[in-house]
Amino acid sequence: MSATPLGLIFLALTAVVLFRRAWIPWLLAATMPFVQTSGLIFGGNDVSPFFIAAVPALIWCIGDALSGKRLRYAGFSLFVTAVFVLSAVTLPVIFEGTPVLVPRGGIDDQVMAPGALEFSISNLAQAGYFVLSVAVILYIANNPPKRPHFLALGFGIGTVLSVWALAATYLGVFFPQAFFRPTTAETFDSYYGGAQRLRGIFAEPSYLATFSVAALAFFVFLFLRVKKRRLLVGAAIVANAAAAYFSFSGTAIAGLVALGIVVALVYGARFLVMGGKVPPLAAVAGCLAAVPLILISPRIIAYVSDFVAGKLGSSSGSNRDASNVFSLDILGDTYFLGVGLGSSRPSSFLFMMLSTVGVIGLALYVIWIVRLLRPAARNPEYHPELWATIAVIICKVIAEPNPSNPVMILCLAAAAAAPAIVGGDAKRQSPSRVTTAA
Repeated sequence: MSATPLGLIFLALTAVVLFRRAWIPWLLAATMPFVQTSGLIFGGNDVSPFFIAAVPALIWCIGDALSGKRLRYAGFSLFVTAVFVLSAVTLPVIFEGTPVLVPRGGIDDQVMAPGALEFSISNLAQAGYFVLSVAVILYIANNPPKRPHFLALGFGIGTVLSVWALAATYLGVFFPQAFFRPTTAETFDSYYGGAQRLRGIFAEPSYLATFSVAALAFFVFLFLRVKKRRLLVGAAIVANAAAAYFSFSGTAIAGLVALGIVVALVYGARFLVMGGKVPPLAAVAGCLAAVPLILISPRIIAYVSDFVAGKLGSSSGSNRDASNVFSLDILGDTYFLGVGLGSSRPSSFLFMMLSTVGVIGLALYVIWIVRLLRPAARNPEYHPELWATIAVIICKVIAEPNPSNPVMILCLAAAAAAPAIVGGDAKRQSPSRVTTAA
C-alpha cells in the first residue's frame, strides 16, 4: 500500500478529525470533488480521499451503536448493506463463469468479448466502499453540522478547480493535472469539433459533467434560498454551466434536460394542486426572460441535435448502449438475482444495479433512497441538497455506474440530515433521541 501526496494530506486531516467529531462532515465535503483522484493505492486499486475520510464516520457510528444510541435510518440502511455485501461474496461463486463486463476490462474491449465471472478483489472493494458510504450517510444524518449547506465547501472546491482547468485549457495557464489524476486508471484527452473537451480533475469528461450538473442544481436552489453571498453563488452557477458546456459531454446535455423536465413537472404539479397564482412581477419577468431564449433557441436546438447525432453515431455511444443491453442478458442468466456487487460494470448506473444486485437489490435500493430523501423533500431549507441528489442520480443513470460515487453519497447524506417534520414544524433531534428507521 502506498499514498499519493493528496492522500497524505487527507490522511493527516483524518487523524485530526478522529478527535474532532464536528469536523468530520466538513472534511468529507472537502473530499467530494476528488472522485477519480487517488489517495491510496491498495492491491492495485485506487482509493479516493473520500474513503480515507470516511473511516472516522464508521468508527463513530459503531461507537454510538455500542453505547446504546438509536441511529436514525439505521435499521433499513443496515439491511440494504447486508444484502449488498452478501451479493458481493456469494453470487460470484454461485454464477461463476457467467459472461460479464469485468470492471477493470473496459466497456469497448468487452462488448464483443466479455469476460468470465469470478470472485475478485473488485467484489471486496465495492462491498467495503458501500459499507463506508452507508456509515457516512448514517453519521451525517445523525450528527448534522450546524450549517446545513456544508456541501457548498465540496462543490466550491470542485468549481474552483474546474475554472482553473478551463483557464489552463484555453488560456494556457499552469494547472497541476498530474496531481489529481488516478495513478492506476487510464486517462486521456478527447476532442469534439476540434476543441479539447474539458475534464478538469477527472479522468474523463463525463465525470466532470456529472459533478457540474449536480453543482448547478445545488447552487441554483441555494441561490433561491440565501439572502447573503448571492453574487458568489451566482458566479458558481455560471462557472459550472461553463464547465458542463466545455466538457462537450452527452451526459451534461441529457442530464440538464432530464433535470429540467423533472423540476418543471414537480413544481408544475405542486402549483396546480395548491391552486397557486403567478404574481404579476413574476409573470413579466418570465416573459422578458423568454425573449432571449426564443431568439437563441434555434442555435441551442441545432447544437444539441448535432451533438446527439454525433454521439449516437459514434463507436463509444454504440458500445455504451450495447453494454446496457448486455446487462439485461446477465440479469436473465442469473434468474434476476445479478452477479454480485462489483462483478460487472456497464455504462449506466441503473443497468449496473440490475446486473449486479438484481431486481430485489434494486427495489431495496430505491426504497432506501426514497426514505433518505423524504425529510428533505418536505423541508424547503434542504432543497439544494435534495435536487443535487436527484441531479447526480439522473446523470449516473445516463452514463456513470460507480455505486459509491462520493458526490452522490454526500448529497444523500446531506439530504438525509434534514430534520423530521413533526406537527408541521421542522425539529432537529439529537442522535440519542432519534428513533431507528425500520
